Amino acid sequence: MSGVDYSHADAIRQQIAEVTGTAKPEDVSFHQVHIHPQTTTFESKQKEKPMNFFKNLFSKSEPFVPTPTQAVPGLEPIVVQAIENLFPNIEDQKQAFEYSLKYKKANKDDTPLALLALLLGNNGKIENLVDLNSPDLHIRVKYILYDYGWSNMKSAEKWVKSITKPQTENS
Repeated sequence: MSGVDYSHADAIRQQIAEVTGTAKPEDVSFHQVHIHPQTTTFESKQKEKPMNFFKNLFSKSEPFVPTPTQAVPGLEPIVVQAIENLFPNIEDQKQAFEYSLKYKKANKDDTPLALLALLLGNNGKIENLVDLNSPDLHIRVKYILYDYGWSNMKSAEKWVKSITKPQTENS
């Protein structure tokens, strides 16, 4: 690799670990940051996480309450709402609901977070849903969670809110 100086890689990994909250610098991969050429500064792709305990404790943001237009027995309302907004086509929604129910049946201990990550990873195309029989299904879920910086349901809720289309009075 001609012309590339890697002498500062460990120092940069340490800085990235501090900014992104990664426990160990060796767990940091450079794909999660934009390195600025000619400098040792960078920006994390992850949104900045508030570190102020009191800010979070006393913030006045209202809790997210999913409001899907339909109820699907066996699926959490947040999952239903995500599917409704990712797949406007009714047939695609039916397939996504069936997929989600099969996933939940096979992975009873998983939280809705893992299922929402799978839905996020499909880019809104039903044909991109990961095969439930895939041997690397859980690895893909973990990769999506890590890649998008989802560490809890609050992250998933923000995503569902961001994709939710406003409901009109006539719908």
